[in-house]
Amino acid sequence: MKLEDKIKECITCHKMAPHAWYNAKNHKHGGFFCSYCRKCNNRMRYERRKNDPKWRGLSLSPRRDEVKRQAFEYKGSECERCGLNDDCLAVYDFHHNEDKKFGIAKYRPIIDGEVMTDRFKKELDKCSLLCSNCHRRQHHCCKR
Repeated sequence: MKLEDKIKECITCHKMAPHAWYNAKNHKHGGFFCSYCRKCNNRMRYERRKNDPKWRGLSLSPRRDEVKRQAFEYKGSECERCGLNDDCLAVYDFHHNEDKKFGIAKYRPIIDGEVMTDRFKKELDKCSLLCSNCHRRQHHCCKR
C-alpha cells in the first residue's frame, strides 16, 4: 500500500484524511506525520500566536525599550531633519551616517544595568535620530 493511500484520523477534528493532508515531521530520519491535519494545525498556530506579543509587533523585551529610550534622549529627543518631537519611540529610527559597527536596535549591553557604554555612545555619535518618514526619504534620496 502506497503512503498516499493510507488514511489517518486527526486527533482534533476526528476527520479521516490521507497522509497528504498532514504535515510530515522529522522526515530526514524516517519521519512520521503530525497528529493534526493541516487545517487544525493552522488554526491552533493562529490561536497560539494571536495573543503572543512577538506576533503582534510589540516589543518582546522591556530592556530593548529601555536601550532605545536612553539612546533617544542621548540624541536630543527629536528628529534631526524635521524637528518632530513625539513621545512614541516607535516612530524614530537611527540612521548611520558613517560605517556601521553594529545596529542600534540590536544592541544588547553585556553589563547589566549600564546601557550607555562608551562603545554604544561612539556608535550613536555616528547616527542621526530621524523619524521614520525622514529616514525613508534619506534612503530614497541616497539611491538616486
